[in-house]
Amino acid sequence: MKIGSAFKLLKDISPQIVAEIVGSSNVAGLFLGLNFYGSGNIGDDLMMKAFLSDLQTKETCRIAGLAYNAEGAKSQSLRFPTVRWYPYDGSLRQEKLFSLYKKGIWAGVGGTPYQMTCGTGALYFLNQKARTVSKFTHALMIGIGAESECLMHQDKIGESLSVIDRISTRDQHSADVLIKLGFPAKDIFAGADLANIVLENQKFPPLSERQYDLGVIPVADTFAPDRYFAPFIELLRRDGGLIAIPVNDIRKNPDLEKSIYAELIKNIPGAEERLVLSEPNYQSGTIEDLLIPISNCRTVISARYHGLLIAAWSGARVAAIARSSKVVALAKLLDIPYRCPPIDSNSLVDLSNEAVQISKDSLQTLAKEAHQAISYPLENILTI
Repeated sequence: MKIGSAFKLLKDISPQIVAEIVGSSNVAGLFLGLNFYGSGNIGDDLMMKAFLSDLQTKETCRIAGLAYNAEGAKSQSLRFPTVRWYPYDGSLRQEKLFSLYKKGIWAGVGGTPYQMTCGTGALYFLNQKARTVSKFTHALMIGIGAESECLMHQDKIGESLSVIDRISTRDQHSADVLIKLGFPAKDIFAGADLANIVLENQKFPPLSERQYDLGVIPVADTFAPDRYFAPFIELLRRDGGLIAIPVNDIRKNPDLEKSIYAELIKNIPGAEERLVLSEPNYQSGTIEDLLIPISNCRTVISARYHGLLIAAWSGARVAAIARSSKVVALAKLLDIPYRCPPIDSNSLVDLSNEAVQISKDSLQTLAKEAHQAISYPLENILTI
C-alpha cells in the first residue's frame, strides 16, 4: 500500500475526508497513540522506522501520531513523512481531532509504559487516556518491552492493560511480566525488539576504520555512592586513546549521557582531553546518522538497551551494565557479559576486557522474530 499523509488539522478536514477516514471499508485509520515519539531517544526512532517499513499492505492506510512536543513533531516528520504528526498538548481541540480515528486502530509502537526505570510518565499518560483508547475499534501494543520492576508497582497499572486487545513484546521476559500483570496469555506474542529489523540492513564501518577504541553509555543510577567519578578515573588511568560517550538519548536529564559527561569533565582533571561526547544530529539527521556515535566505537559498554543492541549489530565488542531487567534479559539472550549495579572503581575496566562480539546468526534470528512482532497484532486487521 501507499501510506497516505492526508490528515490535516481539524479545521481543515472536510466531511468527505472524515467519512473516508472513519467509514470507508477499504481505508483503515491508524493512530500512533503514545506521546513520547520524538522525545530524543534513538531507540524509539529505530522501532518506528521498522514498524513503518513493515507496514506494506494492499489497503490504503492513513496514519497519524502523537509527538512529544513541537520539536519532536518536526524531527519525526522529517524521518517519517508518511505519518501526520501532532505535538501532544492535551487540549480539547486535539481530543476532538483524535475522535476521528476511533473507528480505526490505536497502536502503541515500541517503547512501553511498563518500564519503571524509565519513569512513570508513559504509564500515567496511558491510564489517563484509557477510556479514549477503549473507543477505538482495535487497540494494540506492538513490539513493546516490560520490566519485572513493574511487578512491585502493580497499583500503578490502572486501566491501561484492560483496554488493549493484543500485545507483541520484544522478548519472552516482557511477555511473562505482562501476563503476571494480568494481560491474557492468549493475546500476547513474544517476538523481538523492532530495532533489529532496521539494524539488520545497516552497513557499519569496519572496526579498523572506527575512531574510538571504547564507548561507554552510562546512566547515573547504576553507579556506586561515589557516583561515576571513580569508575571513569580508573578507566582513564589506562593507556589508550579517546573514550567516547555516545549519546543514546539527547535529553539533558541529570541521569543521562550529556549531563554525566558535563559532570565528568568538571570533576576529573584532564578528563576533557580523553573523553568525547559523541552526539548525533537528532533533530534533522537520518536514521543512519543516529547510529554513528555508537557504530564509531570498537568496544561498547552500555547501560542502555538500544545502545547495547546497536553496538552488537555493528560488530563491536559489547558488555552491559545491567541497569534493569530488560538489559539483563538482552544480555542473557545474546551471551553478553554484564555487571549489576552499583558499578565500582574496577567495573568499567573489567567490562572492557570481558566484552565480546555477537554472532550475526543470533542477531538475524532476532530480526525474524521482530517481523513477527509486527505481523501478529495486526493479523486479520491489516495484511502485512
